[in-house]
Amino acid sequence: MDDTQSENLKAAFRYLDEYGFSVIPVGQSKQPLVPWKDYQERYATPEEVAKWFSEFPDANIAIVTGRISNLTVVDVEKGGNFHLPRTFTVRSGGDGRHFYYRYAEGVNNKVRVLERTDIRGTGGYVVAAPSFHQSGKRYEIIDDSPIAEFPAAFFAEARQQQSGPKDWTVLMAGTVQGSRNESAAVVAGKFIQSFGSSPEDLFLAWQLLAAWNERNKPPLPEGELRQVFKSIAAKDAAGTRTGSSARVEVDQADKAETKWRFWTMGEFLAQDFGPEEWLVESLVLQPSIVALSGNPGNFKTTIATHIAQAVARGTPVFGQFATKQGPVLMIDEENHQRHMQKRFLNFGASEDDNIFYLSHAGVKLDQPESCERILKKIKAEGIKLVTLDSFVDMHSQQENDAVQMQVILAALREFAQAGASVVFLHHPTKPMGSSGLKTHQFLRGSSNILAQIDTHFHVEKEKDENLLVIRNEKMRDAGQKRPFEVEIQMADVGGEQIPRGLAYLDVHDDEATKAEQASEAVVNILEDGKFLSRKAVHEELKEEFGKMAIDKGIGLAEKREQIERVPKEDLPTNANAREHHYRSTHVEIIDIGEGA
Repeated sequence: MDDTQSENLKAAFRYLDEYGFSVIPVGQSKQPLVPWKDYQERYATPEEVAKWFSEFPDANIAIVTGRISNLTVVDVEKGGNFHLPRTFTVRSGGDGRHFYYRYAEGVNNKVRVLERTDIRGTGGYVVAAPSFHQSGKRYEIIDDSPIAEFPAAFFAEARQQQSGPKDWTVLMAGTVQGSRNESAAVVAGKFIQSFGSSPEDLFLAWQLLAAWNERNKPPLPEGELRQVFKSIAAKDAAGTRTGSSARVEVDQADKAETKWRFWTMGEFLAQDFGPEEWLVESLVLQPSIVALSGNPGNFKTTIATHIAQAVARGTPVFGQFATKQGPVLMIDEENHQRHMQKRFLNFGASEDDNIFYLSHAGVKLDQPESCERILKKIKAEGIKLVTLDSFVDMHSQQENDAVQMQVILAALREFAQAGASVVFLHHPTKPMGSSGLKTHQFLRGSSNILAQIDTHFHVEKEKDENLLVIRNEKMRDAGQKRPFEVEIQMADVGGEQIPRGLAYLDVHDDEATKAEQASEAVVNILEDGKFLSRKAVHEELKEEFGKMAIDKGIGLAEKREQIERVPKEDLPTNANAREHHYRSTHVEIIDIGEGA
């Protein structure tokens, strides 16, 4: 156990024993490494904590806030107001402050209660000292004063005095009866101002406004919301709306409506929509929205970087798929800048590569300002490809909420309508037990994510090999590609093996691969000298392989003379002689296996 792991483990036990805090392990991305809902209701056992740090040697520590830990934490970013009532305080890795206060009943997670200030209460957690931040800095306790009472009066007074620009994070979370009309006008104005006033733009703005309205308690009736939207759209067209702070009266609704075109069948069939275009031949349509999924450590970022460089240079992806050259925008909210610089250099990046790289800028696609700035860059530079690493870091919404995800996906669609293909990195869904469904076919979160995108690729790394298998799980407007294999080309740099490139190998044969894996498993279960009936072999391996794969695996192992059928005369009297039995050809028989 290295010093970092030892420090974090000791701190975890100290928080449990001395402070009574509920702890969980998190990665440098701040995402929990284990399902953590249970630890809002109970404390982890010492055995669980020790197991976490054994399984995740680089884990950081987080403290679950709320009743379980008797804790409400005020999270102030760098540049915010640090002058809060004194209490136990931690300096975050980003040079912000975490002020620990005693649990305040009814105070849940809230974002931007003040400028650069969030609250973590019931249902939340905070990364704790001495964890490492992505910047390389540690979280550090800078004031070990006793934990004070939550300063409710301080926040009430500060919010009353606060004035200035709209807090879009708060406003986009929805509002309550009494302020819905005014808020709807402000949000509608922002959407129209950000996206434009063409019929297509207005249609998108209306969809976003309707999705936002679902968060209001209760939502405005649709007719009333449409009146607000029409009035704002009309004022925008007339040039009478002043920015996003416009207010309207509902009874002033204009009759302006988005124009619809009803095609006759003859018109529709005769319309020339132009040829199908590929940004990356057979892989990425131009424009389109593409999800690249895979488990941690499966080279998603490496693949995205490779594709970005290939498009920027006009070179084939994986040396196989031709590209249409164009500028690239890479938005990265996950990886440390030093690591990405090293990755670019290892892949031979140069100052001539037409790539714009945006790192840890706080991009949130549920905030109009972020979308507007990205759109401006796409249009100004003629961006052909946008990569987002990763999807979860690009918004502050609930991924399982279809309405909230519609807002994010609508923003991606707007980027595509501006001419850029979008590739975002995401995780597959969790295993589905005995359902028979393969997890790589689905994306984590609402099914609306998978329904709205154009293309989905899933990447898997073959165990103990420099080999990736890429599966095309969805291709909206073209035929799906068969799974294919990509070699990770490694090079020795200073005694360290590092990826230097990716190269297409061949189509991947799933059945042949499964048979090979099953063959290896058959040999392994027989290598201790026992012999098993065919039925017993199936019983041993049924959790991992299907019946056909096991049968093929037995056949392969027998063909290669790694196993052999046991002659009937060698079987014990209690064995079923009508069944085939197998044993290893390389190990002296020392036992008779169960189930023989």
